[in-house]
Amino acid sequence: MAGGTRLVVALLAGVFLLSIIPHSYGQESTNSNLILLLESDIEQTYIEGDRLTLDVQLFNPTEKVTISNNPSCEFIFAIINSYGDEVYSSETTCRNQIQTIVIDENEKYDLTTQYWDFTDAQDQIIPSGTYTIDIAHSKEPIYNSLVFEFYSSANNNNNLDLKAKLVDIDDDSYLAQFTIYNPSTEPIITDNIDCTIILENQMHRFIFDDCFNGAAILHPFENIYSSSQLIPKGWINDNSSLKYSILGADENYLFPSNETSDGNREEVLPATVQNTPSVTKNELVLSQVGSTISLQVNLAEHTNVGSECHADVTIVNDLGDLVKSLNVDYCEMINKSTEGNSNIMKELYQWELTDSYGCYIEQGRYTIIVGIEDSYYSADYQNYDANTAISCLSNHINVDSENFILDESIYSRITLSSEDGIIRLYSDCIIKIQYNSNDEAYEIPSFEICGYTAGNYLTPNENSYLISHKTQISDLAYMEKIDLSYKISLEFTQYYEDSIYTYFGQTLKDQKDLIRINGQWDLVQFNGDSCWMISSPNSAFMLGDLNQARVWTPHKGWSGEYSASLAEDQNNVCGLFGLPIITINSVYSESELIERVFLSEQEPDEEETVTVTEIAVISVTSSSIVFGLLVIISNTESLRIPTTTAGLWLLGLVGKTHETTDGRFQRGRLIGYLTANPGCHFRALMAALSMSNGQITHHLRLLENQELIWRVNDGRFVRYYPLNNSLYPGMNPENLPVPLLSPDPKSLQGKILTLLDDEHQYGEFPTQSELAKKLAKSQQLISHHLRTLQKYGLVEKRKMGIKNRYKLTREAIFLLETDLEFIKLKE
Repeated sequence: MAGGTRLVVALLAGVFLLSIIPHSYGQESTNSNLILLLESDIEQTYIEGDRLTLDVQLFNPTEKVTISNNPSCEFIFAIINSYGDEVYSSETTCRNQIQTIVIDENEKYDLTTQYWDFTDAQDQIIPSGTYTIDIAHSKEPIYNSLVFEFYSSANNNNNLDLKAKLVDIDDDSYLAQFTIYNPSTEPIITDNIDCTIILENQMHRFIFDDCFNGAAILHPFENIYSSSQLIPKGWINDNSSLKYSILGADENYLFPSNETSDGNREEVLPATVQNTPSVTKNELVLSQVGSTISLQVNLAEHTNVGSECHADVTIVNDLGDLVKSLNVDYCEMINKSTEGNSNIMKELYQWELTDSYGCYIEQGRYTIIVGIEDSYYSADYQNYDANTAISCLSNHINVDSENFILDESIYSRITLSSEDGIIRLYSDCIIKIQYNSNDEAYEIPSFEICGYTAGNYLTPNENSYLISHKTQISDLAYMEKIDLSYKISLEFTQYYEDSIYTYFGQTLKDQKDLIRINGQWDLVQFNGDSCWMISSPNSAFMLGDLNQARVWTPHKGWSGEYSASLAEDQNNVCGLFGLPIITINSVYSESELIERVFLSEQEPDEEETVTVTEIAVISVTSSSIVFGLLVIISNTESLRIPTTTAGLWLLGLVGKTHETTDGRFQRGRLIGYLTANPGCHFRALMAALSMSNGQITHHLRLLENQELIWRVNDGRFVRYYPLNNSLYPGMNPENLPVPLLSPDPKSLQGKILTLLDDEHQYGEFPTQSELAKKLAKSQQLISHHLRTLQKYGLVEKRKMGIKNRYKLTREAIFLLETDLEFIKLKE
């Protein structure tokens, strides 16, 4: 009996427990009437450094309910980015706890406040963008969500500068203007840069999220008018009330300033605090017809009886200058008796963009403000209209250009300057450079300097804006003249032309213009005449006009860099060396010869010191000069002949050279080679006949004295001809036979000859395109050098099938077999 009783009690207890559990979950599934409320106001925008406060309530609009709750986190919130990815969830902070709470009818139950500092699951600041915050109760299926915008400074650029200016609009308001400026000398690519302007005080915050207004590049010293905001003068009640900054950069304080006549700025503080002006940015409608801008405003809320019907129109440009300020009476535009009409769009004012001379206002951005009673309307207008009449020129821009050649490249420097220091941009491409060479085989591509934004403006340091460009050109040495033309597109299109000439590897603006030379000075004496020579490893010049009175004179052994020009008289006594004669115009830099003095370890008395110093100076100086001359002569081909001749002449003072059978044989070889190859130059003769510098100089001098040969200067080379009835001094140089070319084996022409020789070994004759492909050069460049080699009789073109193919001539084969440089290269 007792066992049966216990069984009944257990069954009743089980039924009781089962009755409780379904009742609890049944309540949970039917509490859809509960509402999740956010007690605190959630802003639509946040910036880095803010903290989000979530005060959440459960509101029960119906009868009393009992629900489950997790006291460790009574609600869960998740942050979702615009791609639908979850960047943060507060669920990770929850513990597995449960409690039962009762919410009466119409009761608001406060849940525990939670905070978020805009970091992701890895505790990193989230990127700028649009986010959704999803809020859910910890146990009940009750949800809420909202959208906000977040601005980060993670991708900020520290080189940007923010300039702010307050423009006095009326007695109650200022216009705050913000301009982004690039103070550096490098362009800034705006893509993927976070640039957000913040204007705020303790009560208000304005966020301008488009600093660049669509500009892809911010060039050096370029300004972009980013944004503007009307603010009440009451906000400027002290020097620390209103702050502005680029998000993530240093904050600055904004206060008004007026420019006085002496250029100083005077601070102005209002006496009373005013209310915030009511600004409606979108209700000022602008429409343009021709050169007229129509300002239209909805006057429905300004039709009350007793209103004064006055509107203040103010127009400010992007430089902060007041363009127009006037008062408009609009009483005649509306019917005061009109009632119930909520949309009375009326043309308030017509703004003419041209003056009485038909000239447009300057390009740029303009802010138009209309003040009616206590309301303000604002809109921006970007003027792209350009003047076509030169009489409308408002700001003359001076253009200076400089061009020079260095390392097979043309360097162009264009300087733009204006009197007021402002250079307005009128198109995206401001400069176009075109090149034309005297050699038609070379087509140098033109270049445009683009990427600017029309309407922006430049404020360079010292009022001058420098644009540099480098154009690399292969084989620039083969061009004698390059014409440059510039197209400058600013307020008006301007055209400029320039020419570059090359002479002895130097850059000239004109054949008679200046050249820049450098080297070491030496005094060369020959047959009682003295000539100053300046030489470097790659060039040498003789100085003319020695008889003129000069403030500056060269010094033996001194080195320097000078501005020079070619002398008109190239046939004076110093011309016998075959070097160009120059006149020095100015000295860029100069350094004297450093004389070293070597003293013994023991300190001698005063008289001995003087003696030892003098001897040491003479010895070291003489050695330095001799060594310097040897270096100059060995590196300058055109100096070998006269210097070697002078050396042999000096040796004649000591002993007399005796004629030998071998000497006559070598001179016979010379005559025979020159007869077969008239016009061969000095180095080619040395290589072809395997003679030393001294040998060939001696034999050439004897042959000239015997009037068997003669020579002519051809630029840097001295060419020799046999003297006969068909070849004689005084002939027109154009009638002289073209000498064989002996190119540098490492040059492109030398590589062409070597490649043709290699191909001939296999019976192959390549085409122009095949040569270009194997040498990794353009066909245009290969074509030019092939024509040059044909001209000098080293290469011939033959039609084989449908294609032109190239082969070496007998002269070229002889050159390759006898030239020491080519032989060394093959070995």
